[in-house]
Amino acid sequence: MLLLSVFSGALGIRGHTILFVFISLLVSVAADSPEGHESYLQLRLDLLKKSYSKLCSQYTDLGHKCSVPVLSCYECPDDKWLQVGDQCLLLNTERDDWHNSSKKCEEMGAHLAILTTAEQHEIVEREGRRLGGLYTYYWMGLTDIEKEGEWKWVDNSTVTNTYV
Repeated sequence: MLLLSVFSGALGIRGHTILFVFISLLVSVAADSPEGHESYLQLRLDLLKKSYSKLCSQYTDLGHKCSVPVLSCYECPDDKWLQVGDQCLLLNTERDDWHNSSKKCEEMGAHLAILTTAEQHEIVEREGRRLGGLYTYYWMGLTDIEKEGEWKWVDNSTVTNTYV
């Protein structure tokens, strides 16, 4: 890992790719045991995160140099968060009501999830089943608290798509 951080400025994308393949080959030899396989997967994840971070930085720099609008490109706070597109989602297994769940999100500087694409819904469903087992209910940032039957997201935007 130290070598990657020392040479990261000079390798470029091709160099990172070659280094990633080389390390993958070396680690795959040691991945015969479950512990070795876990170490291999963790190393791959760490390398992918570093590559993602570097690509985000390069993308943002290029966008600013070309004077074009740049989409948000950032990493989630830590491994507990799930990145889905440009959103970071935290699935919590604590059972609480909508109001308290919303307050907990606000205390973290976040809000209940706004899910506007089928991909987001599918990922949250899959991850919710993985974390919750048989209990797969979760709150998202959709409410009709202002007017019964008129659904809005917590950012006050209206619902444009429904995914059932």
